[in-house]
Amino acid sequence: MSDVKEKNKQALGSVGNGIFGTVTVSSESISETKEKKEKAQKDLVAIYSPKNIYWSGVGKILKGFNIVERHNAEKWITKPGIRIADPEEVAKEYGL
Repeated sequence: MSDVKEKNKQALGSVGNGIFGTVTVSSESISETKEKKEKAQKDLVAIYSPKNIYWSGVGKILKGFNIVERHNAEKWITKPGIRIADPEEVAKEYGL
């Protein structure tokens, strides 16, 4: 019985017709979700833009520092004035 409790945990989820409630999920699916989130965060890049720019199909960035996905960063840096920002530079801007 204790093995079942260790493998299943309660979480917030859809119980039907767009209603959310408490559902039972396996701890394996929780760890898979955490791994996906961590992997997604590793694919983010900080870029700097001297002005606001909108690019159809790619998105928009605002003047200053922006966090974008790596594949979009490769597209953005082809535009004049846009560059990859160093982590130290971003930290200094936000007082960290």
